[in-house]
Amino acid sequence: MILVKKENIEKLRQVMFLALFTFPVVSIKFINIFFICFTIFTLLFYYREKPKFNFSIFKLYALFILPFVPYLIEFLLYPNNQVIRFELEKKLLFFAAPIVFYLSACLNSKLEIKQAVNCFISSVAILSFMTVLNLLFWGNVFSEVAYQNGAFEFRRSFEEMSSQHPIYYGLFSTTASLWIIYYFDKYSKNLKWILSISLFFIIGLNIVIASKMPLIILILGLIWIGYKKVSSRKQLMFIYGCSFVFVVGISFLIPSLRNRLLEIPNYFFQPTINNTLLERNVIFNCSKNLFLNDIYFGVGARNTQKIIDSSYLMVNFYKGYFFHFNSHNQFLTLGINYGVGVILLFLGLLAMIYKKLKNFPLGFIYICSSVLVMFTESILERQMGVYYFLFFGLLFLLAFQSKYTSNVNTTKAK
Repeated sequence: MILVKKENIEKLRQVMFLALFTFPVVSIKFINIFFICFTIFTLLFYYREKPKFNFSIFKLYALFILPFVPYLIEFLLYPNNQVIRFELEKKLLFFAAPIVFYLSACLNSKLEIKQAVNCFISSVAILSFMTVLNLLFWGNVFSEVAYQNGAFEFRRSFEEMSSQHPIYYGLFSTTASLWIIYYFDKYSKNLKWILSISLFFIIGLNIVIASKMPLIILILGLIWIGYKKVSSRKQLMFIYGCSFVFVVGISFLIPSLRNRLLEIPNYFFQPTINNTLLERNVIFNCSKNLFLNDIYFGVGARNTQKIIDSSYLMVNFYKGYFFHFNSHNQFLTLGINYGVGVILLFLGLLAMIYKKLKNFPLGFIYICSSVLVMFTESILERQMGVYYFLFFGLLFLLAFQSKYTSNVNTTKAK
């Protein structure tokens, strides 16, 4: 009888909620199970408490749904098409999570937002530590060949050891690092030691795998944090100068980072077939032309990859054809699928999130990181990207919509 007490069920709901934010290190299957359990418990408590449904608040959560409604419509029109079925499966959380999070915000019980952030940071730290150990003992860290062609072999080894694509790990580690650094002075002395060790592995591995956009976001974030935290402009300029020297220094010392950076001058003066910047340029031009050809309604998600592959063949980009590269731009991906109208809906969602979170340091770092990485990656085409964008967007929205939510500081940074 003790096990079915309301208090124990609420504790289980809280555990399932926090478990959602362990997605960097926990398999997709378990995250989906955690979400189903969290949904069941939330519906149970909502049915018992019967709080008032406030549409003016719910419509903010509904903005997460609207840009992805075309995927559902296309699936209903072509239910036997395996491609659109697969695309819809990746987007299903956009139809369920906003409703569940809103219902949860209506309940009397509190959701621990800071604890959710800490679960994410801990997961990234554990993933980083375990991956570094695996790479040292089983990987090709000390092989010169691993760092050729944009450090392709090393990055592939990283992906095998961590079960994460470098760009997603880079995004997660960058966000976690910036959150830790921004609030570092708020932690206890003992916790600072643990976080310092965690930062060493998180940032170190992030630098070594050398995903360009996450590293750019990390640098911009550190500049922003310095501007917010350091009151003396002379001291700030000194810190910026030392940091610049340090960045230039490690760029030449770390093989993977050096190899990736050398692609930039090679792109302009001596482009090679394996230059990733050259490949990205071809991908962007093919995707842009495809979007402009059907700018109003798009070609449908079921047809997108097939048409992009055909455009790769037309320009003799056989690697893109055989590996089925997407547009590597979230805005272009949505536009190619369903036209400019869906892009505008998505931009409206991003504008709403930014407006709500711009003075909330955790949220500001999240939304700026998300938008920047979307220019070089279609992050919502993988489940990990959906988890990151959706869970944290809804999590931080809770801080402003639920009067019952505690443990969140929304004060403006100095």
